[in-house]
Amino acid sequence: MRRIAGRYELLEQLGPSSWRARDTDLERDVLVRMPARDVAASRLTHPAIVPLFDQGEEDGVAYAVYEYLAGGSLSDRLTRTPLTEAEADRLGAEVGSALEYAHGEGVTHGAIGPESVM
Repeated sequence: MRRIAGRYELLEQLGPSSWRARDTDLERDVLVRMPARDVAASRLTHPAIVPLFDQGEEDGVAYAVYEYLAGGSLSDRLTRTPLTEAEADRLGAEVGSALEYAHGEGVTHGAIGPESVM
């Protein structure tokens, strides 16, 4: 089993650059992105933004470690069942709040879509 930074065991590939992994030091599941994009969001703290736990470089490739949120993305959810009007309203408010906060901190996401909303 492949390990990143000596502590993150890659368990299941979730996308082209995302893995569900096990943090063997803290005994919890995490999400590892490799290669990691710009992690300017690492300084952001907001209830609707997935926290960044760790970042670094492994064999010359940048990685980022985030809280693992089971259940997948909004895109995954929409393949199973549509959102109710109330769910759509709540989700829109949460995403809007997170984007407003991030932009106020000088951080832009670049591409928001159902695959990037967890």
